[in-house]
Amino acid sequence: MLKTISPYYHRHAKIIQGKGALSTLMDILIDFSSTTPLYIYPDTPRIEKKMASFHSSLSSSLFIPYKKDAEIDFTTIDSIIAYGGSQEIAACDDIAKKISRKIPIIHIPFGELIGNEYTHFKGSSDVIIYDWDLCIDLKMENIGGIMSVMLFYLFASSLEYPSSFTKANISFILTTAHSIIEAEREEKSFTVTTLLHFIGDVASNAEHSSIAALMEHLVITSLSTLEQSAATLLLPLVKFIKQTKPTLYQMIQDSLGTMGVEDFCRYWISLSPLEELEGILRQVISNMHHLLMSEKDSAILHTFLTSLKGGEV
Repeated sequence: MLKTISPYYHRHAKIIQGKGALSTLMDILIDFSSTTPLYIYPDTPRIEKKMASFHSSLSSSLFIPYKKDAEIDFTTIDSIIAYGGSQEIAACDDIAKKISRKIPIIHIPFGELIGNEYTHFKGSSDVIIYDWDLCIDLKMENIGGIMSVMLFYLFASSLEYPSSFTKANISFILTTAHSIIEAEREEKSFTVTTLLHFIGDVASNAEHSSIAALMEHLVITSLSTLEQSAATLLLPLVKFIKQTKPTLYQMIQDSLGTMGVEDFCRYWISLSPLEELEGILRQVISNMHHLLMSEKDSAILHTFLTSLKGGEV
């Protein structure tokens, strides 16, 4: 059991969220005795000026911004700050792998997000800061897309790798998501962003989910995005769970009160209208060779695909 849930306890030591949360960054760096962070942020003059100004108040050391393809002297930095979305978090992961010693990693997620930033054990950090003012700018279609991705990972993980860790998080995640359906866009944006690491931890504990792998392999350049793939298969997955794991379906339903599971999923999907649905589904066959080693290895996936082919869901 400890082996199953241990990634949750070690991936993020501290989570700070709310209005003014970013103001804690200075104290965090002081606690880490960090004076020369590597700053990773979207390449805009406004944000660069903001990061440079912050650094000047932290230390008299050289301000070190991350620039793609630029040489970095890793011996000079004593922490990494990823300020931004998917690209910044991914760049932070890549850099951390190149540093032989352990240094603090701080994430400040906002902006261009997908929903998979912390899946597959990506995005390990010592601190995550969710600041209200940074996290309220997602548009409704982005919110719907991110939530569709996160729900697919949550349900696929819960189906294929049920554990006490997963079950303990289903109720919190779904109750939280349900509570913001009637909320204003800004609150939706902030709350959905703060669920990123929860979903990532659940999905990483089910690292070998064949159904999640199916969804990921439907991402094809110039045809479908991860958001479209997840939203396309989300309702079939829910119906499949209802047919094959009614106890899990009931657990999901219990977290949503009087709102039906399908209606809950349709709400998030509807925020981001889908295109090329038939084209996405037609790609299933051409991508199956990446996934189907044998029926024994992927029994659940075989059954799920059979139900799709037979029109049962």
